[in-house]
Amino acid sequence: MSPSFVNSVVAPIIHEKISGLVSLWRTKARLAGGQSFDSEQDVARCLGDFIMASCFGYDSKSIETHENTLSEKVIRGGHDSPIDFIAGKDTDACTSMNILAKGVKLAVRSSVPKIVLPLALRFVPVFKNAQRYMHKMIAEQANTAWAKFSQVGRSERITSAIDLVVEREAKMARKEGRGSRLDLPVVRDELLAFLFAGQITTGTAIGWALKYLAINQHVQKKLREELRAAHKRAADTPGDVPTSEEIVDTNIPYLEAFIAENHRFAVTISCMIRHVTADAVVLGHVVPKGTDVFCLINGPGYLSPPAPVDESLRSKASQSAKDKFGVWDEADIGVFRPERWLEKQPNGELQYNKFAGPSIPFGVGPRGCFGNKWADIMVKTMITLIVWNFEVLETPAHLSGFAASDGSSHRAQQNFVKLVALQ
Repeated sequence: MSPSFVNSVVAPIIHEKISGLVSLWRTKARLAGGQSFDSEQDVARCLGDFIMASCFGYDSKSIETHENTLSEKVIRGGHDSPIDFIAGKDTDACTSMNILAKGVKLAVRSSVPKIVLPLALRFVPVFKNAQRYMHKMIAEQANTAWAKFSQVGRSERITSAIDLVVEREAKMARKEGRGSRLDLPVVRDELLAFLFAGQITTGTAIGWALKYLAINQHVQKKLREELRAAHKRAADTPGDVPTSEEIVDTNIPYLEAFIAENHRFAVTISCMIRHVTADAVVLGHVVPKGTDVFCLINGPGYLSPPAPVDESLRSKASQSAKDKFGVWDEADIGVFRPERWLEKQPNGELQYNKFAGPSIPFGVGPRGCFGNKWADIMVKTMITLIVWNFEVLETPAHLSGFAASDGSSHRAQQNFVKLVALQ
């Protein structure tokens, strides 16, 4: 997908949906009165709203519906206990997404995923109904898109990924003098995979970012200062926030560095898996064709000192690429420090260097993350608007654990936040 599509279509949708999350959290912060609350499902609702709108042109209204039906009454425990809200309602779209996301986790944790997930989708009513809802919604949105772009001479604005796919197929069909060959099941399944991968992994990354903002108050303060210095128009207008265009177009090295450091620590996906298509030799070890190789991205060299390697065992290609990335300073490799990603230029300015050290949050090569551009703008916009609108305070120790659960992502088990609205 082209940068123009991402910047002109995707970025404004991201900004709109995150603004909805900010509104919801202002309400919850007020009701919580300085106590913590769980943020995980709200982030999932926001991401679901965004991906449904940007992929299918469908407004699932999960955040809006949840906020509008949230009770003003809350369930309070002790001062250090999290607030339990009398839950607002969820839309059918949100419920279906959550159920199918659980199906993805079910498959990832199973030793026979190709058997377990199809059986669940076919025979377990809750999964079956969720899949039926999503398939019906996508078919309706595809038909709407086809009605927009199938007529010659009719000019319509592209507002989603399915619009883009249908518009290109309609043009190709007219050019070749044939009927449409849009394979809806294939398009549907690709976009659904995009939806769930984006919701799960980006939600995980945001969950960890909120933790690192809370326990590193000096980092949060510095980030807020940098954001306000860079977005002077919004900073000088009471109650305003940076626009989607300003967030996309403004270079803020410290924001990039914070996000990169969060990816380094969060390890949203702990390994990449590659299938060996021909016999290979890696560091002197023969890896036979047909082997699945698990490439860890959280091992030595990332958060702990690198393991020694005999350079003579490396391939020539590996040796030539060895110095592309820097090496982290072993003295503070385990410390959350965004500054490690910044380099001073001859003019004295600091510049973000994505090759400062090893970190592979989106994979590499042709099998790398298809949605990395979307995820980058999503995380950048969410961090910007959260830090702009809230002070993220540290939660009580028993709610601040860093234990993780590994399934479809490496997610934090506790995702509590304590927020104070700034404007």
